[in-house]
Amino acid sequence: MLRWFSGPATALFICTLLCGSVAAEVNVAQAGKGYDIDVSGQASTTEVIDAIAAATGATIQGYPEDGTVADNHIRGASLERALRALLPKAAFVVRFNADDTPAAIIFLSDAKDAASQGADPDVDEGLDAIDEATPPMEDLQ
Repeated sequence: MLRWFSGPATALFICTLLCGSVAAEVNVAQAGKGYDIDVSGQASTTEVIDAIAAATGATIQGYPEDGTVADNHIRGASLERALRALLPKAAFVVRFNADDTPAAIIFLSDAKDAASQGADPDVDEGLDAIDEATPPMEDLQ
């Protein structure tokens, strides 16, 4: 009786191993004008961001809410355009070095979250200066 169950159980076990969840793969390569980014399988937003950071040398400040990124193949896109396509709900800013290479990808968050994620005071001061320089809407009419 035990032999009758061991065959189907072994087959089910092997099928589960072979058909189980496939690990996502994220490849980022510099292209002539921008980046080629391939996401195979469902990757987490953290996996995608970490792969982009590793390939570009940019530091990451903060992270958006974690979710999944489905299969995607982006060709010759700027870093900003690629991030907007891959993470459409994430608010971010890309800071560049003098030679136009990405220095940092800064994900914007609520003020209460920024303190816990170690916000960059230089970036915060720059954003405050932009807010102060922008006239109120009633002045624009």
